[in-house]
Amino acid sequence: MDDLNKTKNQLIAELKALRLQVLALEAKQADKKLQRYKHIVSTTQDLISLIEKNYVYQMVNDAYKKDINPI
Repeated sequence: MDDLNKTKNQLIAELKALRLQVLALEAKQADKKLQRYKHIVSTTQDLISLIEKNYVYQMVNDAYKKDINPI
């Protein structure tokens, strides 16, 4: 259908559908980046930790765990 012949509601519905597609693509890209980051952090031999300002560990990578507990 020609865009000039579409109603306002039809155009709004198409816009909403396109926005949902964009959100889905952005979520997929973000997930790919997260998976890549997780892979890097889990495979590096560098010791990585995330510690809160009150010195509570939030996470450590595998290299950190092996260094602390080499069993």
